[in-house]
Amino acid sequence: MASLAPLLDLLPDERVRALVEARAPVTVPEPVRPFLLASIARHLQAPVLAVVARSEEAEALARDVQAFLGRQGAEVFPGWEVLPGEPVSPSVETMGRRLQVLHRLRSGSDFVVVATAQGATQLVAPPRPEPGPLILRGGAEVSLDAATARLVELGYERNYIVERRGEFAVRGGILDVFPPAADRPVRAELWGDEITSLRQFALASQRSLDAVELAEVPACRELLTDEATRATAARLATHDPDPALAELAQGVLVPGAERLLPLITPLETLPSFLAPESPVVVLEPKRVRDRADEIAEQVAEWSEISGAGAGHYADLDDVLNPVGSVVLMSSFSAAGGEDLPVETWTSAAGKPELLIERLGHLIRAGYRAVVAASLDDTAERMRKNFLSAGLDFSLASRAPTADASPGGSIVVAELQRGFVLPGARLALVAESDLTGRRSGAARRRAQARRRATSGPLDLADGDYVVHEVHGIGRYVGLIDRELLGVHREYLIVEYARGDRLYVPSDQVDLISKYIGGESPKINRLGSGDWSRTKARVRRKAREIARDLVALYAKPLRARGFGFGPDTPWQRELEDSFPYEETPDQLRAVDEVKDDMERDTPMDRLVCGDVGYGKTEIAVRAAFKAVAAGKQVAVLVPTTILAQQ
Repeated sequence: MASLAPLLDLLPDERVRALVEARAPVTVPEPVRPFLLASIARHLQAPVLAVVARSEEAEALARDVQAFLGRQGAEVFPGWEVLPGEPVSPSVETMGRRLQVLHRLRSGSDFVVVATAQGATQLVAPPRPEPGPLILRGGAEVSLDAATARLVELGYERNYIVERRGEFAVRGGILDVFPPAADRPVRAELWGDEITSLRQFALASQRSLDAVELAEVPACRELLTDEATRATAARLATHDPDPALAELAQGVLVPGAERLLPLITPLETLPSFLAPESPVVVLEPKRVRDRADEIAEQVAEWSEISGAGAGHYADLDDVLNPVGSVVLMSSFSAAGGEDLPVETWTSAAGKPELLIERLGHLIRAGYRAVVAASLDDTAERMRKNFLSAGLDFSLASRAPTADASPGGSIVVAELQRGFVLPGARLALVAESDLTGRRSGAARRRAQARRRATSGPLDLADGDYVVHEVHGIGRYVGLIDRELLGVHREYLIVEYARGDRLYVPSDQVDLISKYIGGESPKINRLGSGDWSRTKARVRRKAREIARDLVALYAKPLRARGFGFGPDTPWQRELEDSFPYEETPDQLRAVDEVKDDMERDTPMDRLVCGDVGYGKTEIAVRAAFKAVAAGKQVAVLVPTTILAQQ
């Protein structure tokens, strides 16, 4: 059970149902929303769909809900990173997360689905019951050939070693596979047809790790190449010239083949997968609608250029209208709306002395005060700090129950911000409320996501740096300071007119080393220069993206020369080459030849280090063109010609 789960019982059933049945917008401060969403799912025993504007909001909200419901209590339903019709497929991880949510909704699980505006308005293909997931269990019998065939049917790609999600590899009696929504890949070792060992393994070292009892390997693509799909594609290909249909009929998924989904199966809205009693909660409706309108414009523009994509999205109103209960939660009071009696720590956030004093008053007034620390060592440090301030907060594995006595406790749970719920006499404090900065766990995630950020040791005095919020400045050193009893280290960034910004060392991920020209223009703090610069860059990026979309759309409509299959004399010539090709080289050769045999213009780049076979691939392609009577020019080193 999640450490904050007992707090959900503090909200009465009638209050939860009043929220679900509210016909007017409800004013709810942002910190209390995860608690309310978790309470609704717990009380209704049904899934809840929460819709936010963008992906970063969805990830943060899902993590906070998990503090109350556990790791399985919330899932993010993302939209594709690409528009339908683009010549590239969504990532396997994105498709896997989407499929996992749909399967859980079909199974009747009670959890919170957090969808972006794009994910909520994008129509989805219902996951097929067949082929079902591949189940690997220690001691079970499985045919390696049958497992390989099943993985291919489920959309997995075979590779020499597993390097990313959606891949599998077979070496002797070892089967490696990386399910799209799993944290780590799994390795099954077989003796004959019996699985003698089932373990996770590390991608970087390929070394086996902890043993697992069972591994469920679901489909990793929304468009599969099963028998029913191939038959449908073959029927459609007889009167539709789209080459992707012909490839799909042969069991081949070309990049961007997901645009064919509306042709293969009827698409449905995400809320149609919910139980009848499940509500849809829209957080900040204005922002969600603006984002949905922005996506609709992008799809319409892309459809006009490429002729694809329009059938994959629905209007936000069309998605929400059939839903029995739609709850609108906003930070701002609306006419005729309803306000939830709740308080936040905004005025005391980052001021430990003030917040501790307020907590003392609340405990003496009969409140249960719960502090959520993201790490064990942080919890112990907080306990000592509270004790030195005259408050006895005990360390606990779980938050107090509804019948617990007033007092203070500290539990380990990751939460962005806390709140005070007077009706339940509850004061919940997050680590960031006390420290004024992100939690330790959040900082670890930020450090793992750093792109090209520079720590203090990477910077020299006078180096130009870029702050994500304030823009270009000059790094002038480090300083130690004590503020409100908290000792911290700060990076000093100097801006125009001598202004200085003190950046806490735990926020160093907001700073990156400047890598542009030699003498950049230093921004002024508070002037808005940096915001205007970013706005200009965004506009220019949109223009470039629009030009790229038009460029990519041209080959989709154009027709080129489709070469025939390899001739016997060409195969004889290639067999005479003195070197044995690697599996990757053979795959590159086959893919280049497949491209040449299509009647669409070829768009492929073969790259690799010296000695990796690029010239041989070019020579094979040239021979194929010569066999078709085409004139080609290939620049080949004389040493290569001498060998041939």
